[in-house]
Amino acid sequence: MKFGQKLSVTAFKTKHNTDKLDVVKNPINGKLFVSANGQTVAAVSKNFDATKDFEYVELLLEDTGTVLWCLHNPSSANVVLSM
Repeated sequence: MKFGQKLSVTAFKTKHNTDKLDVVKNPINGKLFVSANGQTVAAVSKNFDATKDFEYVELLLEDTGTVLWCLHNPSSANVVLSM
């Protein structure tokens, strides 16, 4: 898996031409996903915490060429130095 661009919530809404994104819980398996205009547009990280900062990240599955978007909490825990 390869990481691509990152988008803010506002930019992700613009990308999908919507003013509302819903985080929805699948009633069968309990997993979360993001919906816009009745369509699934992103997965949600299994460690997602809505009380922390969040953004969308593009994920490229190199073996298939599939592009997925994921709502996640960016982490700075492994940052050694910021300038």
